[in-house]
Order: sequence, then structure tokens, then C-alpha cells
Amino acid sequence: MVAGEEKKTQFSVIELYGFFSWNLSALAFVVYMIWAFVPDRVLNDFGIYYIPDKYYAIAFPLWFAVTAFTILQLYVTICMWATPSIESYETLQDKHTILKNPNIEREAEKPSVAKDAAMQAETTNLAPASQAQLMQQQLLRHHAQQAPLRGVNS
Repeated sequence: MVAGEEKKTQFSVIELYGFFSWNLSALAFVVYMIWAFVPDRVLNDFGIYYIPDKYYAIAFPLWFAVTAFTILQLYVTICMWATPSIESYETLQDKHTILKNPNIEREAEKPSVAKDAAMQAETTNLAPASQAQLMQQQLLRHHAQQAPLRGVNS
């Protein structure tokens, strides 16, 4: 014991649950290994007659592993299904979105087509969905002017 440290005499409920769970799982593992590897006649000599078939010693862990793998694959599939496509309006970024790359924020501060006064006048009287479509078109036009597509022969 360290100097100045008092002896702990009370145990919390979580500590007790953890202790008994650990002991119970260790006992279950030992019983499983005995059932899986000890021959039936030896178990019968000890008076244990009702035991499941040895087939289940392999089948249960495999069923568990396949179920866990399927659940993980299902989780990944649902996440990919819920992710918006690259053409979606939800993936647009500008200086008002939270960005991981600070260089993108600097690019947004440069003068662009979206800041043109004529384009701003067009967007003021449109519905929000139309404004988003118009802004996306402007953004695509701006990027096309900045970095033109290269052909196969370029």
C-alpha cells in the first residue's frame, strides 16, 4: 500500500458485476472446451449422459462469426446507402461550411462567378431549390474555367 492511501473496504456494484461476469465467462469457456475435446465415453464415465452433438462445437462459433460478419456488412451497406452521391446538393462546400482543408477556404475567398453582381441579382427572387441549382451550375462553370478538362491526346 502507498503511504497516505486508505484501504478500500467497499466494492461498487459495477466491480462486482465485472468480477462475476469474468468468472462466469471463464467457467463457460472451460465447460465448452471439455465438451468439445473430451470423448463422449469419458463424459459418460463421469455420469454425464445428456450432451449435445459434437457438430455443434464447431457450428455455434461459425454461426456466431457469420452473424457478426453479416451485421458488420449490413452496417457498412446502410452507411454507404445513406451517403449522398457526389452530385448531391448536400456535398456542396463554400466558405460557410466546416472544412477540414484550409486551402479550400482560401479558394472560396477568391473572386468567383458566384460573386458577380448580375448573378446575385438572378438568385434573389428564386425559390431555395432553384437557388441551389443555380449556385451549383455557377460553381461547375467556375471550376470548368479554372481547370479545363484534358482530352486523351493532351
